[in-house]
Amino acid sequence: WEPTSCSTAGTEFCSIYPCIFIQRKNIDIYISKLKVKLSKIYYGADTTDIKVKANAEEFKIMLETYSNFYNTCYSAVMNSHQNVTIINYEDWANGLDHEQLDKIRFILRSNKTKFFKLPSKEFVDIPTQSKYLKKNLNTKTLKRQDKNLLWEDKISNYSEFIGECKKIGIEESINKRQINFWSLK
Repeated sequence: WEPTSCSTAGTEFCSIYPCIFIQRKNIDIYISKLKVKLSKIYYGADTTDIKVKANAEEFKIMLETYSNFYNTCYSAVMNSHQNVTIINYEDWANGLDHEQLDKIRFILRSNKTKFFKLPSKEFVDIPTQSKYLKKNLNTKTLKRQDKNLLWEDKISNYSEFIGECKKIGIEESINKRQINFWSLK
């Protein structure tokens, strides 16, 4: 099976299962990577007080890499798949677990994402809350490592970074996401 096309078996697979892309804003990915690189902490730590120094040239390289990867995957999937959904992290990641699930369910239903049960291939509705979530409605499994709401508050050199981004022509890319991202020159 090639990533740019589906074989006969692949086509059947693609027609049964939904393909769901979850993406974040470019700047959020970049800042998260910088904080991990600096702190060596990948999960569970509060990094709110860590202010990293952003570099426009590094950011541009990350933009090109992630944009190429996501758009290559997206193009390949769209050539062979009828059941594709893009979910933006910011659209569902706030709130308690059951609220997150409700938001994801709403996005999937709005996009008419279909799930099928094998081997019958009959349509199955998007699952409702699990028994665990029904018992634990005030649970929040996804914990933000950085509590700052604005990315500008997560870096130590906002003005310098914006100026560098303007100079190299990538300022508009800061708050965009990877898929449907215009190509960099």
